[in-house]
Amino acid sequence: MNDDLENLTSQELRAFLRQETRKFLALLERNGTIAELEEQRETIRKLSDMLKEKEKQSDND
Repeated sequence: MNDDLENLTSQELRAFLRQETRKFLALLERNGTIAELEEQRETIRKLSDMLKEKEKQSDND
């Protein structure tokens, strides 16, 4: 998964992050398990970190 995400633009990463955030909110609404919520939270955190790094690289270019 990470290799595919590395090639995304900042805009594409933002869109993917929004999608994953919506999944997290849907899990909350349907009373997802703690494990599901933690897994989704970790995915969101990784995407957020990748986006921050990509934007930092863009600022330095």
